[in-house]
Amino acid sequence: MLFTLRPGSILARQPGYKAVDRLELKIDSVLVEGPSLDQSNQFCLYKLFDRQGKALIPEQAWTPCHNIDKLILLP
Repeated sequence: MLFTLRPGSILARQPGYKAVDRLELKIDSVLVEGPSLDQSNQFCLYKLFDRQGKALIPEQAWTPCHNIDKLILLP
């Protein structure tokens, strides 16, 4: 299942809010695959995809677990 992220969400290389770990991806063009691959405190590790369902680089990122928004159904 693929989900959008809430506006203002962050994606990071490590679980946390440090600016140095943040990824420069446009949140509105990123989908995450649920369920999460791992969890560390309130952060979840997800596989990343574009709006067409193609894997992104980097393939995985951390985001606060509560950032998951809407389920997306791709053809």
